[in-house]
Amino acid sequence: MTARGSRRSRVTGSLLALGLGLLLAAASVAALEGACYLLNRARPGSLAQKGSAGPEKEHALLSRGAFEFPSRATERMVHDPVWVRIDPSEVVPVDHQRFMDRSSAVLATKPNFRGPSVLRARDGSTVYSTFVTTDEHGLRATPDRFAGRAKPRHLATIGCSFTWGVGVNDDETLASRLAERLADSHLYNFGLPGAGPNDLLAREQQLGVFSSIREPRGSAIYLLIGDHVQRAIGAMSVVGRWGMGDAYEEETSQGEFRLRGSWVRSMPIRTWLFGVLADRETTRFFQLDWPRADGAAVARTVRMIGALRRSYRAKTSAGNEMIVVVYQIDPNLHAALRDALDAEALPYLDYSPIDWSRITGQPSYIALDGHPAPPTYRALADAVIEDLHLDGGSGSAVTSQN
Repeated sequence: MTARGSRRSRVTGSLLALGLGLLLAAASVAALEGACYLLNRARPGSLAQKGSAGPEKEHALLSRGAFEFPSRATERMVHDPVWVRIDPSEVVPVDHQRFMDRSSAVLATKPNFRGPSVLRARDGSTVYSTFVTTDEHGLRATPDRFAGRAKPRHLATIGCSFTWGVGVNDDETLASRLAERLADSHLYNFGLPGAGPNDLLAREQQLGVFSSIREPRGSAIYLLIGDHVQRAIGAMSVVGRWGMGDAYEEETSQGEFRLRGSWVRSMPIRTWLFGVLADRETTRFFQLDWPRADGAAVARTVRMIGALRRSYRAKTSAGNEMIVVVYQIDPNLHAALRDALDAEALPYLDYSPIDWSRITGQPSYIALDGHPAPPTYRALADAVIEDLHLDGGSGSAVTSQN
């Protein structure tokens, strides 16, 4: 055999070996994906978070920080936190979230919108069927049974779909339940479905939504859920699935943020890679995510809320306070969240250990959806009013403790 023939034979052999290796690797990946698919489907619909603490340990984690308001609601009912897993393939959106404004440079809702929001299960049953109304600023309408009465103060609710009230009617949201009892306060619902503090800050920076508040004096409530951490840092679990158009807020200095645009425009390659990996069965089974929701991510999230508070105060009054109401959080991040809120001097109420169903006697969330059910909003509003003395028990609503 000639030298040329020998080289050709070696190259052919190498290519065949490479092809066989790639084929075996692809088969291994496919087998792993298939196995993870079966294991994912075998999981129960609701799982206790790994490493969750029992009631005694929960109380140890919830020691009051320097700026925390005392909460009697957290002493009523505690439980091992349960995280509800929702499979998007189980539901079919019908006239779903038509109130969202996708033409805006930032996540926003349509002004002067009136229409249904309906979600159905694959079997045809209705998950929820609600009616949504927004005002001229795109804020969700809050019915006021005390309309016509002088309102010396305001109370603003800020957050994501849990604040907006996805799955409930206009008169069943947290803001509406608060308005039912607070005759002297004008309620504003600054909830934004799918938002994290990054989107809420971007919407304020671009649209100046806090300018719609007419009463200078008052207070604000930021309703925090654990997903806000992943949204704030642009984690794969968010950007790779549905949040590629969400806001990327760059921290130019400690606590100062500048809007760089959306994740997909600012980081197109990373966003594309996240889109490829996010919905793999392997990713779901091993709960892979990046960047990780760790203590540094929690601190960054809280600093964004602090920036949001500064903007809120600039548009209203420097003495107004923003209270963080922790609705749910990964128990492993409790201590980091408490430390970050204290560092930012943000007062807070931690309601994450409360099982609202034990208070209301009804399911705390909407089945197949995961958003709070109407009775939960009423119980949550009652707890907030009691703990912050918003009904006049202390003579006035909350002001700054700084």
